[in-house]
Amino acid sequence: MVKRHILATGFVGVCLALSACSSGKKEATTENFARAVSAALERSDAQCYRIDDLPVEYPVAKIEALQGVSGGPDGLEALSRAGVLVETDTTVKVGSVRVPGKRFEKTDAGKKFIDDKGCLCYGRLALDKIVGWTTPRSTAGVTETIVTYQYRLEEQPEWVRQPAVQKAYPDMGKLITGAGRAPLRMPLVQTEDGWVSEQ
Repeated sequence: MVKRHILATGFVGVCLALSACSSGKKEATTENFARAVSAALERSDAQCYRIDDLPVEYPVAKIEALQGVSGGPDGLEALSRAGVLVETDTTVKVGSVRVPGKRFEKTDAGKKFIDDKGCLCYGRLALDKIVGWTTPRSTAGVTETIVTYQYRLEEQPEWVRQPAVQKAYPDMGKLITGAGRAPLRMPLVQTEDGWVSEQ
């Protein structure tokens, strides 16, 4: 009888320990949210910006006309100066005539960062620290919160730091300069295994 009592008590103790571990993962804590955000960022793709189908040619007049326009062809010139693209003089057919133009194509170095769809990739987001979160709320049986965090941009190449590149692609520049300073937000959902992102 004594042995049976000890075994039963031990079994209850194991159950209570497992229950405590399970509920611990579901608590709203910095550690749990950091784990969930980090896992989501590790699953996410690299940060990329669609530039153009390459190689591509533009009339010089069009490049000048779109000077300063976000994502315009002058951004290709900035990438050329950064060594990501190579720029050569050419002539481009406009209507029935050929006019002075520029041709842009990937350099060998640029092939590491530009995919076949013309997307320029410049790093991956990683968690820096958790800043805060909203009070978890349950709606239709689902408990959610929105976590605010600061990020790092890892695996970023040297050319992304060039002011001309960041000026030509301001969304990219904002993400680069905001690393460690500007907060981002991520919705998280509570599950039996803890908090997870649905992104």
